[in-house]
Amino acid sequence: MTVATLTSKGQITIPSGIRRELGLRQGDRLEFTVMDDGTILVRPKTRRLTDLIGIVKTDRKATLKEIEAAIRAGWGRRAHQYAPRDQMDGAGSDADAEPDGKRR
Repeated sequence: MTVATLTSKGQITIPSGIRRELGLRQGDRLEFTVMDDGTILVRPKTRRLTDLIGIVKTDRKATLKEIEAAIRAGWGRRAHQYAPRDQMDGAGSDADAEPDGKRR
C-alpha cells in the first residue's frame, strides 16, 4: 500500500512508483471517481497521440492514394468552418471525393 499526505492547500504528491505505473508526466490530467462503497478510482485522463499507435489492428494496408482521398473527404466535411467565404462553394473540389476517389 502506498500512502500520500494531503497538504493544507488540498494537494497531494502522487508517489513516483504510481506515476511510473500510470505513465504520468507533468501536466497530465487525472479523473477521480468515488464509488458507492467509498473506494476512489483514479484514472489518467490525458492521452498522447503516441499512446494510440497500434490500437487499431488490421491486415489491410491502405495505399497513399486512399489515405489522401480519405483526408480530403474528412476535410471537406469541416471545410466550411475554416475556409474563407469565397472558397466555400466547393464546386468541383476534391472535398466531394469518397475515399475510393468517386464523387458523391
